[in-house]
Amino acid sequence: MTYSATEYNLTDLLQDAYRELGQLSVSTATGGTTVTLIDTKVKDKIGGDDTWVDGVIFIILDSTTAGTAPEGKFATITAWAESTGTFSFADMGTAPASGDTYGYASKMYPLYQMIELANDALRMIGDIPLIDTTTIDTASSKTEYDYEIAWKRSPPLKLEIQTRTGDSDDNQWREFHRWHYRPATAGTDGLIVLPQFPADKDIAVWYMDRHPRVGAYGDAILKTIHPELAKRALVEKALQWQNSRMMGGDDFLMQRWNDAKMQLEMAKMQYPIWKPKRKSKILTIGGYIGDPNNLRTPDE
Repeated sequence: MTYSATEYNLTDLLQDAYRELGQLSVSTATGGTTVTLIDTKVKDKIGGDDTWVDGVIFIILDSTTAGTAPEGKFATITAWAESTGTFSFADMGTAPASGDTYGYASKMYPLYQMIELANDALRMIGDIPLIDTTTIDTASSKTEYDYEIAWKRSPPLKLEIQTRTGDSDDNQWREFHRWHYRPATAGTDGLIVLPQFPADKDIAVWYMDRHPRVGAYGDAILKTIHPELAKRALVEKALQWQNSRMMGGDDFLMQRWNDAKMQLEMAKMQYPIWKPKRKSKILTIGGYIGDPNNLRTPDE
């Protein structure tokens, strides 16, 4: 899994939520292996053996080079040795080093439950604009293409054709309007009907759907969702889940959940998700002209 310190990733979202929930304690390691983190500063100070079992540990910051392993990784704590200040967990692949900043939290909000709640929260925020450039490649003597299941809920927002190949940084996408959508009937696939284009051109399909699932520490949260909005959505989901578990029996948690719902609504207003507007189809006459590397779309 590739991790980018400049992206807002699942690990960042989880850390932000645990902090907001008052669950994340932060310190610096004094050593470790791929399956342990040692912090002699906290030995005999944060609870007896196995106090933190089933909690979560994060490597927040590499002390030498930001963004390098094991920064960003997280794991469920499998053991805690009070006398040595040693957390144990599943193999992270890279050992935490002395000076690395880490965080730990109790099992009140289990790691994998929080990952599921993060996905629920990202879906709850609403549909976001996505682009698929891999499903449709134009072919000779073909104008009808199967509809990808991810787009099935509504017609695409718009379509673009790749007018230049051979340079991934200069595709020269051109929007075109002469297409239509044929919805699926029972037992059939939906179709997108396009003009006849030269073969081997990618078609970019803009559509609205839920946020793709995240699960690994380096999975990016899409940039159309502001980090503050994502955090507020996860905190609200986590408090809802905890209140449901306790059947509303904790007045403090209930008040926190009510506060979180208000903060989420404020974040939705302050950080709305950008959504492109559907454009009206344009009636045009004629076809495309030009060679494959300078394609003019049918409506130009």
